[in-house]
Amino acid sequence: MYHWFLTLPLLLLPTLATAASLTVSPGQSIAAALSQMAPSDTLTIQGGTYTENNLTPPSGSTVQGEGSVVIRPTGGTNVGFALANNVTLRNIKIDGSGGGISYGIRTNGQGNLIENVEIANVQNQGIALYCPGDNNHTGCGGGGNTVRNVYSHGAGSAGCHGTTAQDGYCHGIYIYSDNNVIDGGEFAYNNGFGIQTYGSHTVIQGASVHDNAAGGVTIPGYRAFPNASDQLVMWDGSSGSTVPGTPRGGTTPGTPPSVLPAPRNFRVMSLP
Repeated sequence: MYHWFLTLPLLLLPTLATAASLTVSPGQSIAAALSQMAPSDTLTIQGGTYTENNLTPPSGSTVQGEGSVVIRPTGGTNVGFALANNVTLRNIKIDGSGGGISYGIRTNGQGNLIENVEIANVQNQGIALYCPGDNNHTGCGGGGNTVRNVYSHGAGSAGCHGTTAQDGYCHGIYIYSDNNVIDGGEFAYNNGFGIQTYGSHTVIQGASVHDNAAGGVTIPGYRAFPNASDQLVMWDGSSGSTVPGTPRGGTTPGTPPSVLPAPRNFRVMSLP
């Protein structure tokens, strides 16, 4: 007797990866959840206080707070969040008052969105947008990050690069990479400048900058704006460009208040 078997070819169909959504609640570890994430995944942090630092979301992921989320470690000083590329971080407060935060947020990457974040009382820069590979110099490329509706305050107030506050150091945001955008937000009460940038093609629009120890906005070697929101004026970046209106004071000595020697396409937009 013959036994006939029908053999069908095995078809290997590609598996489509889908983005995962994870949730962390008080008492659980944010770092542990981040270690399980892949690009395009979203982590939602439930309201509460978390005592972690050195948090490293994978590139392409989203980390967001729901409710009042506070990151406040008390020891082992380190960066709050270290971002790679194309990370979205939103709705979180990073609080260095417990002594456990050096940089609030630091990145050598590009395409990141930092949105609706508060950074308070850190020991170094509130936000640092650095060059790829930490090779910080003007015109290094990289960047393309957006900082939107961020409140960065008190950087270096309890000590900057050490235990003693040094006037002029530790800024609300410190920029070396290029093509970054600061959209709205507030930069105040920092031990250095509210905003200091060496990066090319930086755009600041609608930001409030006030009560910083060293000054408001500075482009080293070119121009420093004082601590007043209404001093943030349009600067189109062309050499010898004219500023609409006249700043009321606090300009760099020797620089006429209506003319800026601006070679790097830096734009500062006035508040409405």
